[in-house]
Amino acid sequence: MKLNLYPPPQRMLELTGNCRLNEIDFVVSDFSGSFAEHIRDFKHEFAGFMTLDADLRIGFTPLCRSVLKICRAILPDQHYRLEIVPDGIRIEAGNECSAWYALNLLRRIIRQCGHTLPCLSVEDYPDFPIRGVLLNQLPNRKTLLSFIQQLSQANINQLQITVRDNFPLSQCKDIWSNEEILTADEILELDQVCRKYYIELVPFINSFGHFESFLRQERYRHLAACPDGGFLFPWKERAEFGTMLNPDEQSLVFLESIYDEIVPLFSSETVNIGCDELWELGEGRCSEECRERGKYRVYLDFICRIAANLAKRGKKVQIWADMLLQNPEIIPTVPDDMTSLLWGYNQNHPFEHDIGYFGAVGKHTYVCPGTSAFLSITGRSETMHANLIDAAEAGLRHGARGYLNTDWEFFFRPWSIIYPAVAFGACCSWSLTASRDISPAAAANAIFLEGVATYLADFIWELGKLSAILGSDIIVNDRSTVYCLWEHRLDEKSIVKYGIDADRLARFRTRLDELRNMLAQLSLPGEKVNHSRFELELALDQAEMAGLFAGMLLHEEGLDLNRIHLLKQKILRGCELQWSFHHRIGRLRAALEQITKRIEAYNV
Repeated sequence: MKLNLYPPPQRMLELTGNCRLNEIDFVVSDFSGSFAEHIRDFKHEFAGFMTLDADLRIGFTPLCRSVLKICRAILPDQHYRLEIVPDGIRIEAGNECSAWYALNLLRRIIRQCGHTLPCLSVEDYPDFPIRGVLLNQLPNRKTLLSFIQQLSQANINQLQITVRDNFPLSQCKDIWSNEEILTADEILELDQVCRKYYIELVPFINSFGHFESFLRQERYRHLAACPDGGFLFPWKERAEFGTMLNPDEQSLVFLESIYDEIVPLFSSETVNIGCDELWELGEGRCSEECRERGKYRVYLDFICRIAANLAKRGKKVQIWADMLLQNPEIIPTVPDDMTSLLWGYNQNHPFEHDIGYFGAVGKHTYVCPGTSAFLSITGRSETMHANLIDAAEAGLRHGARGYLNTDWEFFFRPWSIIYPAVAFGACCSWSLTASRDISPAAAANAIFLEGVATYLADFIWELGKLSAILGSDIIVNDRSTVYCLWEHRLDEKSIVKYGIDADRLARFRTRLDELRNMLAQLSLPGEKVNHSRFELELALDQAEMAGLFAGMLLHEEGLDLNRIHLLKQKILRGCELQWSFHHRIGRLRAALEQITKRIEAYNV
């Protein structure tokens, strides 16, 4: 029997014979404490397969017919061995975390094989010591807690969450909304649950740029490098207000007040301080210092001062690497205990080129691809697949310590769109060689859909190819063509130049109809899976609307404007009905307003 295991183990050897679970009399473990709870959960899950009176013994092997024995052994961190033979199952691990990974693999084997397991020998360990996921926009508490457990079964050991504007900072009540805050109690709960499942919960606190929500307000403008804006963004729009803190003492004091409230809530020794996309670096109030000392020297010195503050709190920092890559000569001066995060979310991103600068001088790095679910509505399956593999290849060649799969937007698209990306990313970061040819949909089904919704996972994968029919070339970075139509990134001239015509639009609509029929025919068990179907139906409606937007720009004959009005109401109503499944309720009004605004901007 061929076993489909996600993540796939590094080495697995088939042996002769079988092991019958219902003959196991005892579960023996050298690990006590919290791990004993995991073993009890394991026994409960497979109570129908194992003898109901199989006792748990700590550090003592009784005389009996068959035993599941979990032994402490001298092995490298996160390594384990698993052996299944006719008279029992033996796991060897150096610590609880490694034993958990072994138990995860055994769980997956039992789910596929049932009562009778094939005899085999496994030696397993990860390619990347740190395998993480970053969520910039958080789902609701119920979804997030479930997601953590699913990540743990995929051997993910780091979760980063954005915390700042969504946190009730006592001195910044004009920034956050009561209806969507991430409370201190919730962070403490998340941290505790993550630790239970051997996941490090890391705060991502933007600490230099991306301060628009503050700096657009008068009371914070004194902190801005460009209080009145005026600089040009790379996309040629002129800023109305600043986005970046001025790199001075006043900004450091302000950051300290933020850290005072957020950082103590996390047990992790790491803080991701961001510091990317500093559009106005070298302009405004910091222009003179940047001219005298060089703007990248000013940039890195300010980051080092932030890091020194956090070091007093026992924390090490991570930063996004894009600003360093603008001036690679400064990379050798990055502090040795600082980790640079190399990000890129499209096919053929130059991970290999970029990480070489850091590997050559021995600096700590993560490679950071993306789910391609954000800014897409329906996903970007082929982009995601290539991007996740490219990052893993470059990271392994150049000794990256971590692999961080990022998801930046959860607003207009279904939560379940990330399942194939997160599952496949988990596989690539654990064992790239064994994962190259696996199906992201199959991995998603095993990890997120409990192995009972193969066709739904396949549907999500196929849905992620829909937008590429209109075009897969990048209009605006990290966005699908469907999303760009919703964002008004194309006009009557550029849509023709991009290559969308009547034929391509017809093929898009034909495939859209096929996907509707495919989804309607799926027989889906369970409330959670049916929630996914409802969300995916809404995504198809949004994709259909994008096609109508394209038709308007092309002045398509016979375009049904009444369909646009009906679809608008269907989308708004669907958004209201499904929002509480996974979203934080406080963002619903903003979502409805944005949907309405974007539709009406087409002068419907």
